[in-house]
Amino acid sequence: MPRADRRTSCRLDGILLGAPSGMLRIVVGDLCLDLDPADLVAIAEVPAPGEPSPRFGIRVRLELRRGAGLWGVSPGAAYLNWLFPARRPFAIACRTSVDEVPADRFRAQEKEFLRLHGLDPPR
Repeated sequence: MPRADRRTSCRLDGILLGAPSGMLRIVVGDLCLDLDPADLVAIAEVPAPGEPSPRFGIRVRLELRRGAGLWGVSPGAAYLNWLFPARRPFAIACRTSVDEVPADRFRAQEKEFLRLHGLDPPR
């Protein structure tokens, strides 16, 4: 990536997503930003060793001209849940409910197990 002059550009690291034609969409932290591609100075893929890879999208570093237009801002949580879905063991993910069986002690132990291992179902 060519070095841009820091006085005339700014850098964003995030996950580049598919977007409608004529728009850049990038998830940066907890936000999803829609940007004008005309403001793009440089772009480079940034591998993140040791971090999980997104299911879709590409980790990138964008250099934008300072004062670049922002077309839209939305919460990034929905995108992050889609990019990095919670991992659940196959046996838990595919089983049917056992709500009709009166097994309160089992359900309490299962709930505690899921909580301890970060496998709580999304609310």
